[in-house]
Amino acid sequence: MKEVLQSTDSITGQTLRLPDEAEALAPLIVNDRIAIGVVPGVNDRAARLVAGFELTEYELGVLANHYLNRLRSSEFDSRVYEQSGSYDIRMRPFADRRLATIREVMGPVAFDAAIAETEKKWDAAFEKAEQDEERLAPCPACGARRKLVDEIHTPGGSCAACDQPRGVAVAAGEMT
Repeated sequence: MKEVLQSTDSITGQTLRLPDEAEALAPLIVNDRIAIGVVPGVNDRAARLVAGFELTEYELGVLANHYLNRLRSSEFDSRVYEQSGSYDIRMRPFADRRLATIREVMGPVAFDAAIAETEKKWDAAFEKAEQDEERLAPCPACGARRKLVDEIHTPGGSCAACDQPRGVAVAAGEMT
């Protein structure tokens, strides 16, 4: 059994037992009032371990699919929108760690069978994104290959480098 992390609930002052997968994923507290990066079920009150409850293999499979969807959704958004935030930098490692724990408990054969359909769904989504990006016309200004994020911001238009507003740094220290 893995060692259990403990944290103090900032509202009630109670000691919370958190799964070790939450290690180093605490929210950033600013001025003792503002919490940045609180992720429900990862580093908040809802992440506390519940004693005396055992899961069935089916329930573990449901949890595996939940965390796989969280992980792949974050990866997909990073791929398409080329950005991430405080949620992503905490959810990704937590989901990845939880998936590893569930795999260890279920065993690789049962785990792989439980997540097979979800994996296929995400593989297809990533493949479609690749195909959609390959079909984009090149940038009319410079001829560079455009990305999906370019199409989102300037449909049918230029690439991100050519779309920079005047006065914004385009490359290290350069101004347009």
